Amino acid sequence: MTILTRLTFSLMVLSTSLFAQLPAGVRFDDGFTWLECKNYETFPDNKPVGEWVLLANVRVLGDAIPARSGWKFVVKKAGRVLAEYNADGFDVMRGGKKIGMTIVGFWRDQPRIREDGQMDVEVYYIDGRTDREHLARTCKVDVRKVTTERGAVGQRDPGCDQFYVNRHAEVLSSILFFRDVQNFSYTQVPTGYYSDRVVELTVNYCENEGSDNPAFGRLRVEVNGKEIEMMVPGNSVMQDSMGGGDLAGKFTVQHSDRAADKYFKSGPKYTERLGFVRRSFVLPLHWGPKSPTNPPSKIFTNDHPGDWKITWIIDRKPVRIFRFKIGPNGLPIPHAEQGRGLTLIPDAVLVDTEIPAAGAPFEGRLTNEFVKQGAFFGRPWATDAMKKLAEAVPAKGRPFPLPSDRH
Repeated sequence: MTILTRLTFSLMVLSTSLFAQLPAGVRFDDGFTWLECKNYETFPDNKPVGEWVLLANVRVLGDAIPARSGWKFVVKKAGRVLAEYNADGFDVMRGGKKIGMTIVGFWRDQPRIREDGQMDVEVYYIDGRTDREHLARTCKVDVRKVTTERGAVGQRDPGCDQFYVNRHAEVLSSILFFRDVQNFSYTQVPTGYYSDRVVELTVNYCENEGSDNPAFGRLRVEVNGKEIEMMVPGNSVMQDSMGGGDLAGKFTVQHSDRAADKYFKSGPKYTERLGFVRRSFVLPLHWGPKSPTNPPSKIFTNDHPGDWKITWIIDRKPVRIFRFKIGPNGLPIPHAEQGRGLTLIPDAVLVDTEIPAAGAPFEGRLTNEFVKQGAFFGRPWATDAMKKLAEAVPAKGRPFPLPSDRH
């Protein structure tokens, strides 16, 4: 064995020992992950320069994660390290028991990044007992930017660029979560606590120019091809309402310019917003054991095992169709993608999502270009069903802002 060969082998062994894969019993929660760019405006030598740092929500699952465990994030472009960030972890508790570790809304002021393009975010779980780093997941992120304009009429004076993560690939990443009594939302955003076991649905979309929240709507529920009447004894009001939901993640950027003559010569500059949203809804459904004394206030999934189809309707028009399966115990049956490597928290499932041709009033941009490649930050679809749904995503609006002289 040559000296070079021995050196290469030694480096491989060292790398393996420092950055091992996740230990047995620890799993990365793909559906929880949220990555975005936190933007900064800087003016070195009085020149506007946009910069960004990573903002992250991540979670690993496992009941034996040691105290003082933590995270490391490494942002790379073409194999080159752009930034590293470290953070302590926080216990995830469910039903009074520890089930994992998380970090929500994490960011560090430094180091900052000025580049855009295709990047990798390596997420490491750090064992609190040994300080050993385990590569939990390599997330693929498509970092893009919009330009901004500071100039008045008759001037073109570029401002700081704004960076963002392209989330068009996540439009089908809809997650159904069966929450137990007084337990957290799937995304751990602040929501009301419920004295009943509720069903929560998390959806993703690119919002419209007005940043409108979803209007109040209703659900049509079909099980095994038969519509379920959403009435309960003792209540004359149909229990099919769909509220506006809770914000579980959002970022926006705004392009501006005076590129076209009409905006250069007079009036305000041209602007175009882009915003990606993750939103969670508590559906008008309950699950689990019924109270022996109090009559049910909602339809129970336990009473309707089989193939479910939920149509979300706003202003009498469908905006989404969700399909999933409920087992005899009233709990959801994991999606086929979950049997092919997709990891979610227990009692959470990916649901098949269909988007009507017109999309929804609250979304302004739709494209299937990116979701056809996969979702969950670079995970390709493993099943034909999801590949077909991705292919069927309609087009709406422009995927990204365009300068005013290119319309």
